[in-house]
Amino acid sequence: ANLKIGGVSLFERAASSLGYVEGPRLFSIGNVSSASLPSYAGWIKINDLDAETRGPLAGLAAAIAYLKQHDENVEYLLSVAVDTPFFPQDFSLKALEIFNNDDKADIVVASYEGQMYPTNALWRFGAIADLPEKLTQSAKIGIKGLFKTSNMRELALVGRGNYNPCQNVNNIGDVLASGRCKTFQPTKKTCN
Repeated sequence: ANLKIGGVSLFERAASSLGYVEGPRLFSIGNVSSASLPSYAGWIKINDLDAETRGPLAGLAAAIAYLKQHDENVEYLLSVAVDTPFFPQDFSLKALEIFNNDDKADIVVASYEGQMYPTNALWRFGAIADLPEKLTQSAKIGIKGLFKTSNMRELALVGRGNYNPCQNVNNIGDVLASGRCKTFQPTKKTCN
């Protein structure tokens, strides 16, 4: 989350992709102490739900539990992986168009060239509101498993240039491979 590209951290880049989203902004931090991580203005750090399942699904369930406890007027939940710094700002608007034209859709998932990216999705809150309870009852649920029990729609994204807007960036090698890095400064761990 703190790797920088052009002087901007992955977290800040992923956060900027939320563009048009209103409401609480939650940052899933796994099971790490929130005191050990930097704070970001306007963001609430939440720990994963205490269940056997870990990873993105535990973070999604924690966000749902938090929202159920603090905000009764949630209609949609947008999830964006922090390691997708090139995610398009207009995804939420395009996904909402799909929901507006298809009242049976529960999830709109980002895809690029036929590959789905399940952590980058807009979820109809009512369709996943019971996820925290399901996770505490069974560890056999996976994020892709939700698609099998929901009405999932795919939103195909178009890359700008030759890069994948859903590409995961976890280290400087990923940035270099993305073709988005012109110069790398190893002492600063930044890419411009």
